[in-house]
Amino acid sequence: MEKDHIDIGDEIDILIKHDRRIEKLNRNFGDLLGKGLQLFSLGGGLTYYILSQILTDFHVKRGYYLVRTPLITNTLLYQISGHLSYYKQNMYIFNIENEEFAIKPMNCPHHILIFINLLEKYRKIKLPFRIFELGTVHRYEPSGSVYGLLRVRSFTQDDSHVFITPNLLEKEIENLMNEMIILYEKVFNINLRSSEFKIRLSLHDPNKMNEYSGSKEDWEYVEDVMRNVINKLASKYNFSIYEGIGEAAFYGPKYDFTLKIGEKEWQLGTMQLDFNLPRNFKLIELVKDYFGIDNLYIIHRAYLGSIERFIGAYLESFKGRLPFVLTPIQVAILDIFTGDKEKDNKIKEYAMKIYNNLKNKEIRVVNIETTKTQLSNMTRILESTYKPYIIIYIGEKEVKDNIYSIRYYNINSKNIEEKKIREEELYNLIEELEKPLEELNNKKYRLFEDFNFIFE
Repeated sequence: MEKDHIDIGDEIDILIKHDRRIEKLNRNFGDLLGKGLQLFSLGGGLTYYILSQILTDFHVKRGYYLVRTPLITNTLLYQISGHLSYYKQNMYIFNIENEEFAIKPMNCPHHILIFINLLEKYRKIKLPFRIFELGTVHRYEPSGSVYGLLRVRSFTQDDSHVFITPNLLEKEIENLMNEMIILYEKVFNINLRSSEFKIRLSLHDPNKMNEYSGSKEDWEYVEDVMRNVINKLASKYNFSIYEGIGEAAFYGPKYDFTLKIGEKEWQLGTMQLDFNLPRNFKLIELVKDYFGIDNLYIIHRAYLGSIERFIGAYLESFKGRLPFVLTPIQVAILDIFTGDKEKDNKIKEYAMKIYNNLKNKEIRVVNIETTKTQLSNMTRILESTYKPYIIIYIGEKEVKDNIYSIRYYNINSKNIEEKKIREEELYNLIEELEKPLEELNNKKYRLFEDFNFIFE
């Protein structure tokens, strides 16, 4: 039976399986957490932290402003936004001191409040104005539909809102699509232009206008704009386009991005065009007063969709092989002992030299002691579970010849390859694995954590 992302994530310590038993408490982890809620364990916490850094730097370099918003909010905000009317069944609502609050289901109303404050304080904001937050939200999902990281009740979005005038819309959507293409390519080694990438344009149902905010004329105009833009981009990049009547959000039409990785199709990122929230929050009156502009749109946009779902889909699609920068154990050094104390001391000394050098460079490396008879089994364990990109074998011959025998994952061919290299060549190989991200954000993402205890 093929492993799913839950089994894979458990093996490399990304997550904790809900059905794992805590014997002393006579409970499963899932009983104590609750359905649809996940813990990122040591590997998952590390992956999440580094990915958060990458996404934050990516957006700041491209002119986005970083914000942070609270997890609970007075429901008056959602009454103005319309969520309380159209989305209440998916919200967690409670009372504090005779006031009604909700756990945040979306980041957009809070980002609008920040935009309003900036407008009224400075009045010189240039449009388009871009806000970014790694925002955690909570939404009710029926217990029967939650599943691992792919469908959860608490998740973090790479969430951006772009405040923009109609005349800039086409150019901005094209810019956002180009950002998405480069992000997937440089961080995850996924080329959207040569992949089975589909864009679904979700439209309103004209026979059910009572389910949507805004007039029929508004919807038809905006949907025509979005259709024209995406047809142009599809022709340029060879994307497939589909339309879904009745699949729009209550406040506007949207693009949903579907990507086939391996044998499965995944619905990941989204881009939504909103002409209703600017009206609900009187933004159009504000920009008219300050800038003489007659209309304003908001683009809601999340390239990955949610961190949890994206990591789950990636784990399952690539069998646990995360990108080098995000993988918990990047390099494993195997000391192949002979049973001869003098020879084994030299092997250990040689192994610790490269171990310490890699550790000092903040490469996540582990050192494992083994023998010739145990070697194939240890290699199998590493490659079927933790999947380090590089395994370095150090035995009597490597010490004598002053070289390293390595097995490494070739990210381009997606094959395991073997060769003998010198120390400087090892560093060059690591630099090559890091190069796409360094080109993207002009920095390295290195963080050492000691995972040696796993193998002791």
